[in-house]
Amino acid sequence: TEVIIMALIVLARRRDIIFARALPISLAVFLVWSLASVGWSSYAPQTIAGVALQWVLTFLALGMAATRDSIQIIRAVGSALRVTLGISLGLELLSGIIVREPFSVWGIAGNIAVGGPIQGVTGSRNALATMAVIALITFAIELRTKSVTKRVGVFSIVGAAIVVLLTQAPLAWVASVVVGVMGLIIYVLRRVRESVRLGAQLGVVGVVVIGAVLAWVFRGPLIVLFSAQGTMAFRVELWQRVWQLAQAKPVTGWGYVGEWPTRNAVFGYINTGLSQPHSSALNSYLDVLFQLGAVGLAILCAVLGIALVRSWIMATGRKSSVFVWAPLVLTTLLVASLLESTLLGEWGWLILVLVVARASRDLPWRRDPQTPEEGAAPKPP
Repeated sequence: TEVIIMALIVLARRRDIIFARALPISLAVFLVWSLASVGWSSYAPQTIAGVALQWVLTFLALGMAATRDSIQIIRAVGSALRVTLGISLGLELLSGIIVREPFSVWGIAGNIAVGGPIQGVTGSRNALATMAVIALITFAIELRTKSVTKRVGVFSIVGAAIVVLLTQAPLAWVASVVVGVMGLIIYVLRRVRESVRLGAQLGVVGVVVIGAVLAWVFRGPLIVLFSAQGTMAFRVELWQRVWQLAQAKPVTGWGYVGEWPTRNAVFGYINTGLSQPHSSALNSYLDVLFQLGAVGLAILCAVLGIALVRSWIMATGRKSSVFVWAPLVLTTLLVASLLESTLLGEWGWLILVLVVARASRDLPWRRDPQTPEEGAAPKPP
């Protein structure tokens, strides 16, 4: 139904859409590689289903990005997150305080009475925490741009902050710190003189590279520190099994499925003997390496890197606060993907494509020859 509605919207607004900018090249290459994995997949029916879902979500996100401006997208994401977090918090209150019985269908244990952890309807507390951090960013931008009333904006921010606290997810604290530092840097760079902005940005890049190297060197202690308590041994065992299978097909991978199917010999082997079966590798990058090989991971890194650079340039160089949303949300997804397969989930992939498509549309490297550049004076008749 959503695909049909979006197709009608695109058809109705086809004259306003710049199709040359609608689909970023790097994203198109990744989609084609996912589709091509059907040819060598060890589980072709599940790969076809996974690729079909991926393409459907991509079409919906591209349609939104092409037919709505940035503030409309932020408002739409904000409204969806308000509903999702509200339902999650309401069910947790109903389960833990009113009914005092777990809701096993959603995996809700009713721990809110003792301060958490909670997971709502997202399936895990890390997923709910990631969604709440994105919500905090979105609500702050809405309040900053006066897209919502002050009362709605403040209550939304407070509610999202409460959800972050109740998840008790160390991943949320890491993402919040990284996003906070990035937001502060963007704030400073937006206010420096344009003549020194390039030098300042290069300095920031140098600091980020050094930080990334240090994080890699001390990755063991950092993973132990930031991972949820009591689950580190499980994660390591899961990653080792996925890594062993990834080495069997290092270039092309086993075939794309997105979230793991429940009835499959390959994924059944990974989950055999584990205390709790999972539908992902709990790491987006390792999951992509396993499903699409080194080629797929390289393409995905290109998609993320190009989008981050584009959104960063717009956030530091343009006056409107709406451009700050994309790099902060993308950073949250990148950090969350270290301990969850966020990028392969439905909502994670949808938001990623939204950010990538808007970054490509707002700062294109190729232009439609029949369309004048933005800001250019119209030609005289």
